[in-house]
Amino acid sequence: MLLSLSLCYVLSLLFMTAAAVVTVICSVADNSFGLTVAVFILLFASLLTLAVDSFRKRQSGRAFDFENAGGMKTVSYLCAAAFVAETVSNVLKLYGYYTSDIIIKGRAVLLVFIAVTSLLSAFLFVLVAKSYGNTNYEFTRIPALCFAPLVWSLVKTAQHLGDELITTNDISSVIKTVLITTLMLFFYSFAAETKKVGTASAGTVFFSGAAFVTGALYFVSRLALCLAQRSEVVTFENAFSLTALIIGVFALIFRNNIIKTTTV
Repeated sequence: MLLSLSLCYVLSLLFMTAAAVVTVICSVADNSFGLTVAVFILLFASLLTLAVDSFRKRQSGRAFDFENAGGMKTVSYLCAAAFVAETVSNVLKLYGYYTSDIIIKGRAVLLVFIAVTSLLSAFLFVLVAKSYGNTNYEFTRIPALCFAPLVWSLVKTAQHLGDELITTNDISSVIKTVLITTLMLFFYSFAAETKKVGTASAGTVFFSGAAFVTGALYFVSRLALCLAQRSEVVTFENAFSLTALIIGVFALIFRNNIIKTTTV
């Protein structure tokens, strides 16, 4: 068996932690340019060392080992709850649009798609949770549903890019752009693995880790804004950051489960 905590993996986590610390300082310092650059240098270093660890020569284990649940069952239910919260958040936001004087039709349509796909994603993760530790059921029997999180991340990308056209960039916003890109790639890898019979790909191992790194960093950036009193505690963005963190934890445990069954 290969030890899951390799040197490159540890370095990746250290770089991520350093980026989180600098993000907090940057938020307090009102987005200093030098500190912002430092955050993304550290984030790049974290993802680079993670890539080295993920793509080194070895025989990966299976992506879905349903007999050994580990923490997957619990974190899958948490993911389902996070997607339910995402659904409620977007329904409330949609209600706010329709009760206001100005209705932006394009944005309203995106909110509908996000609400529907996040609800489908919640249902998927309930099935994922039921699959682990249960030899009589596998969520991969409904292949179309496995793509719901991918579609959700694609629509979230479109929504964020639209918002960027009318808002001012800050460090949290740029981290979010990186985050939703890695989420999209992770959920694509996750869905693709449901079609495979053999071992998991190195790309799946990498994007799973990247989803955790960026999700955790975005959550810290939003938390720092709250601590610096530059954001209200209860906002739609802060709710999304919690969803992203939970998905990231799911992705990390998913990655580690693959590594546990990996051989050199």
